[in-house]
Amino acid sequence: MPNIRMIMTAVAIVVTAIFGIATSSIATECYNSDKKGTELKEEKKSNFNFIVMNLVCNIVMLLLGFACIYMGATSPV
Repeated sequence: MPNIRMIMTAVAIVVTAIFGIATSSIATECYNSDKKGTELKEEKKSNFNFIVMNLVCNIVMLLLGFACIYMGATSPV
């Protein structure tokens, strides 16, 4: 019998990670498609680095969420 509490928590993590990836991707695209070119990236380098780090952390969180769903589905109560 699967561990329902673990699966529901993991699904919440996956949904949160998907929204985080979407917002980080949109923000990264805004920096890349700016008419000023790389001027804005250099001017606000710490903001851009934060967005990229946020994107990477959300990707890792998504993978961990899928692993938790698998563990919850295969674990003996």
